[in-house]
Amino acid sequence: MADGKAPETMSEAEMEAVKRKEGERILTHISQDAFMIALEIEGQMLSSEQLAKKMDELATYGKSKVVFVIGGSLGISEGLQKRSNLAFSFSKMIFPH
Repeated sequence: MADGKAPETMSEAEMEAVKRKEGERILTHISQDAFMIALEIEGQMLSSEQLAKKMDELATYGKSKVVFVIGGSLGISEGLQKRSNLAFSFSKMIFPH
């Protein structure tokens, strides 16, 4: 899904509005029974083994729908943060989207 449309320079309020609209659009595609993992800079960093164990645990306990959400260039909305079951980070470094 593409980033929300935004001008090059924005106020803090405009950035939040773009994130909110983008988050609302993303949430319409996530079922209520899905386990949602938000990819965020401030999320928990896991090794490959830890992530594999987490995925195995989810499958063992009946969570067959797992959704990874990557926010746009402004990050993810508060609504997505609240909906997520786990915040995960690949690195503290910022990668291009």
